[in-house]
Amino acid sequence: MARALGEHRDLVLLRPARADREEPRSLREGLHRGRHRAVRPLDFLHASRRLAAAPRARRGRSLPGRGPLPAGGGRERREALLNQEGPTDAPLRIFRLDVRYDGTDFDGWQVQPGRRTVQGEIEAALARVLQGRVPVIGSGRTDAGVHALRQPAHFRSRTALPAWKIERALRGLLPRDVFVVALAEAEGGFHARRGARCRSYVYRILRGRDPLLRRTVWEVGFPLDLARMEEGAARIAGPIDATSFAASTRKGMRNEVAVEASGWREEGSQILYEIRANRFVHHMVRTIVGTLVEVGRGVRSPDSIPALLAARDRRLAGPTAPARGLYLADVAYVSAGRAEPRPEGETDEVLP
Repeated sequence: MARALGEHRDLVLLRPARADREEPRSLREGLHRGRHRAVRPLDFLHASRRLAAAPRARRGRSLPGRGPLPAGGGRERREALLNQEGPTDAPLRIFRLDVRYDGTDFDGWQVQPGRRTVQGEIEAALARVLQGRVPVIGSGRTDAGVHALRQPAHFRSRTALPAWKIERALRGLLPRDVFVVALAEAEGGFHARRGARCRSYVYRILRGRDPLLRRTVWEVGFPLDLARMEEGAARIAGPIDATSFAASTRKGMRNEVAVEASGWREEGSQILYEIRANRFVHHMVRTIVGTLVEVGRGVRSPDSIPALLAARDRRLAGPTAPARGLYLADVAYVSAGRAEPRPEGETDEVLP
């Protein structure tokens, strides 16, 4: 066919033009200024390609109130229908998710350009499940290297998917150092950060060294007097001004904290500092731990803690303990998320 076309390069085929189309005005578009236009032989090849592509275009049509469907086979279309965000007039739903993560390889919770963060990983996975970007609001921001046993967060969506399906999909998409402990539709007005009543943190210190735990504990090679440290921790309970434990201060910054619990306990070769309060200032827990370790070493007295709090001077407190030993343990709310029914065999247990 190509040879035949090559032998008739000057051949011009004429076909009628549409009456409502503008008359051709150049040799390239046509030979006559009447009711015909020029067609090159290869135009037939282009036309055949357009006809062949037409079925694919029809398969890529969109549904009312939905986004465009993929041009692939039936499986891709079914998955797209399953994951569609739904019509814009669908009710806006609030979902609460609780995540556990190893913060060693993260630059904290909050999204940062060019950095790997927990919030960024969750939003990327959620965008694949719900077919669009969905902002995730956490109960608070953890620093780089800080872990979480249970970090609540929430997001809003008009999806028709049940919560257990979103939970299962996220578990399959998230990296190994992030795990969705639970996901449920929350009551109206739930806000992971603003609705928090109090937060709990745990700090782990290992007496000695262990290469298997070095990423998640503070390894201490010197002796510590746990009784002295417990006495110093008791001085921190109650309403306090945490300025001496804050990483930085500025004019008008609120540093009043209501500490509900502050104490130490032993767990094998580890000693754990546990604190619960209505709010925390930046580096507060890590600075408290560094100060109480000095108490345990005999560098300062437990009775010096009240004077340290009254001084409101960060320079008088101890060093900031490493981030790797700190865990966000839990966040308490006045009202919790509403659980949805799930198929038999689906659980909230942490998988090994």
